[in-house]
Amino acid sequence: MKNKLSFLGFLGLIGIVGIITEYRSFLSFFAFLVYFRYFNVIPDELFKSNVRKAVVPGFFINIVVMSIAVVLTVIFQDEKIIFISFIINYIVSILIFTILLTFYELKESRSR
Repeated sequence: MKNKLSFLGFLGLIGIVGIITEYRSFLSFFAFLVYFRYFNVIPDELFKSNVRKAVVPGFFINIVVMSIAVVLTVIFQDEKIIFISFIINYIVSILIFTILLTFYELKESRSR
């Protein structure tokens, strides 16, 4: 059984857009290539539990940031706020998920 988390690595291919165009911000998608290492990880119960524990904070931060962005967009009548908040929200959610998953994996490896 393939570990479905490893398919996030294919998002790293979007980084090629940053090479062939002048939009260098797309180069940050290469960071997703690190998820390819999960192809060899067997998704046992502990791994699935670690993924769930890492996903939840990212999800709730996503909800909070988008709610604040919608309110600020209505108050200031500026659509740029919602656009910028989508970018910030995406980056922060993925970053929190990755950091927490790495933390839980390190914690698991130390306990063995």
